[in-house]
Amino acid sequence: MRFTLPQSGRVELTVYDIRGRLIKRLHQGDLAAGEHAVTWDGRDQRGRAQPSGVYVARLSAGQVRLVSRLTLIQ
Repeated sequence: MRFTLPQSGRVELTVYDIRGRLIKRLHQGDLAAGEHAVTWDGRDQRGRAQPSGVYVARLSAGQVRLVSRLTLIQ
């Protein structure tokens, strides 16, 4: 997942299943302004592979909240 931050600040990037359960927290902390790329390997917080399907990525940065659908194909 690629995203650009207009200014530095605290960022949280998470992946949820279609039922709204947290699957993986990909990033939580400060990031500098600019372009960033984060990869999800299809595993949950405990390292277990997740089944193919639709997932939701949520990016929170300051007042900005973005949601995007992901399709995982194993």
